Amino acid sequence: RLAEERRLAAALRERTHNLEMLDGLVGTLAGVLDIRDVFERVSTIAQKVLPHDALSILEIVEDGAKARVHASHGLGDLPVPFDVPMAVPALTPDQLEVRIIEDYDDHPEYAGGPGARAGMRSALFVSIQLEDHIFGGVNFYSRTPGRFTKDDVLVARRITDHVALALSHARLAEQARVTEALRAQATTLELLDSLLGTLIETGNLAEIFARLCTIAIRVLPHDAAILMERLDDGATARLYAGSGVPDAMPRTGRIPDEALEDPTWDHHLIGDLSADPRYAPMVRLGFLSMLRMAVRIDGQLAGALVFFGRD
Repeated sequence: RLAEERRLAAALRERTHNLEMLDGLVGTLAGVLDIRDVFERVSTIAQKVLPHDALSILEIVEDGAKARVHASHGLGDLPVPFDVPMAVPALTPDQLEVRIIEDYDDHPEYAGGPGARAGMRSALFVSIQLEDHIFGGVNFYSRTPGRFTKDDVLVARRITDHVALALSHARLAEQARVTEALRAQATTLELLDSLLGTLIETGNLAEIFARLCTIAIRVLPHDAAILMERLDDGATARLYAGSGVPDAMPRTGRIPDEALEDPTWDHHLIGDLSADPRYAPMVRLGFLSMLRMAVRIDGQLAGALVFFGRD
């Protein structure tokens, strides 16, 4: 009994030492904004306290129907992120906490997963909780059946907590980046409105259209722009003003059906003009993409502002 107690005490001291070492090593990655960039290092550090052959970060998406692999090490050359069907769809995100697969050969439902395809035989999944819901988790894989037991959960949980903290920091950084981008965009739009308003007040729109486009290109890059005016017949439009427009561009043309059939349309975005034969003249002029915005006066369609791109 004394020998067994000494053995357990030594094992506990070793585990405590390993966890302290793990916290110190993984803590050095705390400043990394995107843990996916250093995931191989995370696996190397975790290897010291929880031997494994592969590691991955999964996000549960589509209400538990799929798992999205954001990063992996040891599973081969995989594209990231990529989605795989959840092997057990009945396991909803809120039900997932810890799951041990002792042998993939006994679980054919996992045969299509990245672990089984990479030759792994056992796995340990520990969940990650972010913002009061299960985000996904960290998967530890081994080529040895029965490699992971309940005794490994404590160490795996400590590793997963560090990964969760890094993901949380990355999410906060991304939110701050988006907020700053929106603030900068709002400031730019306010400045744009002020510049355009001042310019329009100074003269005839057709005469200053090129200067308007020079200002607009700072926030909406384009290669050419035209302002089309709807004629009295309701079905034809003529070029009222343009900037960067080739001489060969037609000055009049029929209003597209999609602009006539939907009286409430706001914009049409076409990423590939070459896919629609109706825009063959534009393609011949070297334009490949287009953004068309409706211009309305008293609620009625009066024309359109069209931006063209050469790519």
